[in-house]
Amino acid sequence: METYPNPANKKCIQKILSQMNNPIYKIKEKNEKNKFCFFCNIKYENKNIPVIILNYYLIEEKNNNSIQIIFNNKLEKIKFGKARYKNKDLNISIIEIKEDNINELNFFEINDNLYGDDSHQWLYKESIYILHYNNKNDFSVSYGVIKDMNNSQFIHTGKVYENSHGFPIFNLSNNKLIGIHNNKSVYYNNGILFNCIINEFLQYFNIMNEIIITILVKEDDVSFKKNIYFLDNYIDKDNEIDDENKNEITSNNLKELNEYNTEIYRNNEIKEYKKYFQPEKAGEYNIKLKFKINLTE
Repeated sequence: METYPNPANKKCIQKILSQMNNPIYKIKEKNEKNKFCFFCNIKYENKNIPVIILNYYLIEEKNNNSIQIIFNNKLEKIKFGKARYKNKDLNISIIEIKEDNINELNFFEINDNLYGDDSHQWLYKESIYILHYNNKNDFSVSYGVIKDMNNSQFIHTGKVYENSHGFPIFNLSNNKLIGIHNNKSVYYNNGILFNCIINEFLQYFNIMNEIIITILVKEDDVSFKKNIYFLDNYIDKDNEIDDENKNEITSNNLKELNEYNTEIYRNNEIKEYKKYFQPEKAGEYNIKLKFKINLTE
């Protein structure tokens, strides 16, 4: 009986029907067929990152900052954010979307156990279901069991059609997203765990929320014990000159940044949150600013 999925109760079936009603959207593009997308939130530290997941590799084009989907029988423009992950081998794209787009959209929920530990053997023999379009372009659900696992990939018994690449796979026990179907193999049904996708996307997201600054400190800067500013180096005319250090006293223009949402590293060592530092010797200094908030400009 290990090859058969577990029974689903009424609450589970109702949730599946709800998921089938809206959350997988068709993409409207010229000369393109069988393109779809769905939405979910990826957890990162104390926030959720809204993303769109496309079942194809989105080729980077100039001014490619949005996409049109069919939503409630009308076209809706989805605006992209900064973080973009594209995997040509898996033929998928994951792109952060701007939050002003998400009010009416439906989001799938990712299984919490996929965050953190890379070992996910708990999914072995787990009952699953896949939402997908059949050959008649009707929306369908297929049930199955995870038969084998190898790192971030798994083999499942759910029956799907040839054009089902990239469709979401859910845990039948809680209706939460665990992966996507990958039809790359012709011998078995292959799935990709979402933990792999999450980790690779977050690498791009982190890059988009970091700034690295290289500063060359001269001997005179050390001799005069100057404060070397790398943030908010703006002269306020109402402020006076600090005669002792011969530095302008700067105003607090970047009020959005503070010790709670910004980490500062100098030469790979984390430092106290300050907008300047006083160098002990001349030379090149690498400053990395790591933000726990989304950069807006």
